[in-house]
Amino acid sequence: MLLTNAVNTEGRPLEIYVKDGKIAAVGQDLSALAAENETVVDAGGLTVLPAFVDLHCHWRTPGFEYKEDIETGSRAAAAGGYTFVNLMPNTKPICSSAAQAMMVEQKAAEVGLCDANQTVSITENFDGVSIDHLKTLPASVKFITEDGHGVQDNATMARAFAICTQKDITVMSHAEDMEISPWDYRLAEDIETVRNCWLSEYYQTRLHMCHVSTRGALDAIRMAKLRGAPVTCEVTPHHLWFTNDTCDYRVNPPIRTADDVEALVEGIRTGIVDAIATDHAPHSEEDKLKGMAGMVGSETAFGVCYTKLCKEEGLPLELLSHLMSTRPAEILGLAKGQLEPGYDADFVLVDLDTPYTVDKNKLHSKSHNCPFDGAQLYGRVCATVKGGELTYQQCLSEMALAGFTGCEIGNKYPTDPAELKKALDLRGMRIASRWYSSFILTRSMEEEEKDFIANLDFLAAVGANRINVSEQSYSIQGKVDVPILTGGHKHVMNDEEWDRFCKGLNRLGQIASERGFKLCFHH
Repeated sequence: MLLTNAVNTEGRPLEIYVKDGKIAAVGQDLSALAAENETVVDAGGLTVLPAFVDLHCHWRTPGFEYKEDIETGSRAAAAGGYTFVNLMPNTKPICSSAAQAMMVEQKAAEVGLCDANQTVSITENFDGVSIDHLKTLPASVKFITEDGHGVQDNATMARAFAICTQKDITVMSHAEDMEISPWDYRLAEDIETVRNCWLSEYYQTRLHMCHVSTRGALDAIRMAKLRGAPVTCEVTPHHLWFTNDTCDYRVNPPIRTADDVEALVEGIRTGIVDAIATDHAPHSEEDKLKGMAGMVGSETAFGVCYTKLCKEEGLPLELLSHLMSTRPAEILGLAKGQLEPGYDADFVLVDLDTPYTVDKNKLHSKSHNCPFDGAQLYGRVCATVKGGELTYQQCLSEMALAGFTGCEIGNKYPTDPAELKKALDLRGMRIASRWYSSFILTRSMEEEEKDFIANLDFLAAVGANRINVSEQSYSIQGKVDVPILTGGHKHVMNDEEWDRFCKGLNRLGQIASERGFKLCFHH
């Protein structure tokens, strides 16, 4: 695949050539590298970035699939520009084994829209004290966390750090002293941040601090880094966007003060903050009414951060890309996050200029607990590519992504309508097919009718109900009322051919109407 007509973070033209799921070349004038029948994608002037990598996400599987499952979580991630997520273990049962982690990862791979790493709990079943399971974890497990809880017992946490140093495992910390948080959540986060940073320095255990939200916690992390502790940290879009005097939406840790937001932005500016992670936490409407903490964030993350950090704070887009792609991939040990030869061909096309309004009812997640509903943002994700295959498209008519049509399932175009419909639905897509005007000029109407009816039957099986027609071509389109056109030759007709073409279209339009298809003509 060859991506053309894109621009980089500085607005300069950029082409990307993909081979075998990897980036093979980056630059300009790369057309000579593409084979004769290779897909060429016109990005229509959109900005191309490395696809995003989420260090902190919840897909609620197993046990809470009514909130989110792997398929809907994957769709939401792809729609937000993500190709890899790091999943938390607070499921039912709690993920305390490599076997359960592998099961989740395999299911994500089967869906194919977004890869996943499933973390394992620090204490077995979140009991707060048992850590023997850590000693037998295989090398495939690289991250443990008690997300949603802090490990209260100091000795237990110290022993866990010691084990993780020996086994080359990173501890991910949800910093919360559970005895203090009921009456002072700020102190609860700050105290446990200090303790875990000291343990990291003492044992030289890699520590990643999750969803840092206070000035005090960030100061502790800054000091730990200066002392040589192997500590990294993340902040969330919602802790950058909201303040407690404008939003009381329940998340954990809670929305903080304007001073805390200022500290987080300054931490990004100075490099103390390593990454931005969504903490995508789906909940049903009923659970939110019961007081469950969390919000969905996969699909709004880039828009929120681009609007806040780049448009309002004046930070460079390249820094945001580093926070959402490059550095998270480095922390997770992935060959992702950079548009360089040899890296995975994971990238995202974004529209930086056109504002859009968040509509929680149009999100791909199973849950719609989204306090950004109604917010006007910049930085809409238009398409996501994983391993050289399209996993999400926002709107082809707005994107000029001609090369994706017919190749949108990654050159594995299903011929069975049920399989095709499932593949398209997963990606939020509809079927598109290009037929040229010359078909009426070169084939008998009887042949055309037979072929046309067969195609309508197939397309009806995948949910298409509309035909767009021009003097050059017509295309079958899905239920979303968006023209989808692909490249091809242009035949200029004489008057006689035009008359025959129109009569043929009238007949095909009649056939289409009888089968419930809408015919739209564009001259």
